[in-house]
Amino acid sequence: MKRLLLILLAVLVVFSAAATVIYLRQQQETAEPAAADTAPAASDAQPAATPAPVEIRSPDEDAIRALRAENETVLSLGDDTVSWKEYCEWLFSYCREIRDYFQQMASFYGMAADWEGSVGDGSGMTYAQYAVYETNRNLASSLACRRFAVQEQVSLSEEQKAQLTDEGLARALLGEGATVEQLRARFESEGFGIETYRRIRETSLLLDAFFDETYGHDGEKVTEEQAVDYLEKQGYVSAVHILLMTIDPNTGDKLEEAAVAEKRIQAEEFAAELRAVEDPEQREKRFLELMEQFSEDGGKRTYSMGYTYIPGVMVKEFEAAVASLAPFEVSDPVESAYGYHVIMRLPLRADNLLYSAQGTPVTARYEVAVTGMNERLDAFIEANPVTYAEGIENFDLVQYLK
Repeated sequence: MKRLLLILLAVLVVFSAAATVIYLRQQQETAEPAAADTAPAASDAQPAATPAPVEIRSPDEDAIRALRAENETVLSLGDDTVSWKEYCEWLFSYCREIRDYFQQMASFYGMAADWEGSVGDGSGMTYAQYAVYETNRNLASSLACRRFAVQEQVSLSEEQKAQLTDEGLARALLGEGATVEQLRARFESEGFGIETYRRIRETSLLLDAFFDETYGHDGEKVTEEQAVDYLEKQGYVSAVHILLMTIDPNTGDKLEEAAVAEKRIQAEEFAAELRAVEDPEQREKRFLELMEQFSEDGGKRTYSMGYTYIPGVMVKEFEAAVASLAPFEVSDPVESAYGYHVIMRLPLRADNLLYSAQGTPVTARYEVAVTGMNERLDAFIEANPVTYAEGIENFDLVQYLK
């Protein structure tokens, strides 16, 4: 299961130009009105003019590299340091991503975005400042994570150490069967050093090792009590339902009245049958059997043990019914725009999946583990600030654009 740690995101950002481009494009889309709001009617539309060529400046990488010796330390934390060479590799990677974004905006929209323009995320940063900020943030986080691992006396297994060889890095980045020559070619095209990537990979493995030892690979070392306490404090509730749809799932059209009435009767029969089961454990067992056989909710495949969620994400009729129920109590049929729901509230449990509209759902145990891990890292970073060489923290990229 993928670790939800910021340091791992840095690896993806460095080797995927799309990451920063997508982020910047999202800022632009939230700042600009939708095209549909301002587009002329089809009958009045004129052929779009070919955008005029836009000149896009780039950082003078040679001039920036020449500012300091390659091995000069520019960030440090304890015995861990970042050299000017490594710093430039990170900085230029972000700069290339931003320049790719500028080129896309010019090609597709004829917009002349520039380094001194605002990113548009409310921070007040320009694109040039954003490149420096992200470089400093990720390098400082990487240093802190390495020092955290040293403090906690984390060690890597022989298998993990093997992943740090050139051959292991080739497999991790390019897949099984990849050669070291292919790895070197990839880094040459990215303008990134193998040693820099090795450090990133080692940091991730150290954090993985600490996570597994402290919390378990999937958070299994987190106790039921700890997980439930977290869920209660966060305001989670849990429920399972049988949905009998009164609309066509393909068209969204309402079913015929006779079909709707039949669904209502079926929902009432399910509710009555379930209420007749006095033992809560047996009632839940029977509920899940009926849900598996009759529920038309597509989410039941993922959330086979029910939905554990923070109110505000489900349809209002469903949430209102759950709020009125005690654990293991079954509702009357509840009607929503989707159909009839027969709902049973459940107690909060550590191993049920937490509802997620995006991404892969995780258990409460795993959520608690990740939250705990990040809190420990945040506390360490706050207590152990990184030292920057003069001129690094607020490096003026603009004066080296050409």
